[in-house]
Amino acid sequence: MSAAGKIISSLMLKSLSDIRLTGSLDDTLIFRGLSSEEAENFIRQVNILAFNANRTRDTRWTAEFAATAFAGDALRKFRKLSSEVRNDWDKLQEALLNEYSPASAPPGAAAAPPAYG
Repeated sequence: MSAAGKIISSLMLKSLSDIRLTGSLDDTLIFRGLSSEEAENFIRQVNILAFNANRTRDTRWTAEFAATAFAGDALRKFRKLSSEVRNDWDKLQEALLNEYSPASAPPGAAAAPPAYG
């Protein structure tokens, strides 16, 4: 079972504090901004966790949750975003997909296939 699958099966989330109390996410969900494929997988994992927490319509909660996973260069880029984008999951997803699009990959890097097919 994947790390995300273990988290999902073990958590019935009702609030961000529930996640922090469990300690289950330490070093499990991390986004470093290494590729478009990593960005797509991160967005998918956050969406799954938000769904299982019954928070898919709470874009602020989901954005705050996602913010706990940023590391390295991705964290620095995240902090440079406007608070409007940082605090709205829909806008944050769009920003991630734009920043880490296959077209923005370094020269010579293979473009990842779309996550949906």
